[in-house]
Amino acid sequence: PYVGDLVVSLSRSGVGEVTLLDRPGFPLAEFGCSGDDVAATFDDGAPTDAEDACAAQPPAVFGRLRPNTALAGLASGSGDGVWRLVVRDASSQDVGALVRWCLRFDEAAAPPASPCCAAAGTPGCGVA
Repeated sequence: PYVGDLVVSLSRSGVGEVTLLDRPGFPLAEFGCSGDDVAATFDDGAPTDAEDACAAQPPAVFGRLRPNTALAGLASGSGDGVWRLVVRDASSQDVGALVRWCLRFDEAAAPPASPCCAAAGTPGCGVA
């Protein structure tokens, strides 16, 4: 699907839910960002808002981006608990697939240049 159709949220059992991405480019453009693919690291300290990301070539949303809702809202003690990523397509016109995602807790390390689950089989990564 167009990334402008996507709403992506992350939740942690017993703590709450945050919105990472909410129809980037919308309502500025009638249908939002019309590009394909997301390859992003969401980080509260990132210099760019995820909503403002829309490249002409795939991946349309990429790099280190600040989520719609601060991830700090999910920070509480250790990273224990059930984490859930929900990707919703707000339009029924297109279809797509979540290929892989991961969750990193290493605050001291700099974010990777590419998504942390770039290769299938990387420990700690969910691969569909």
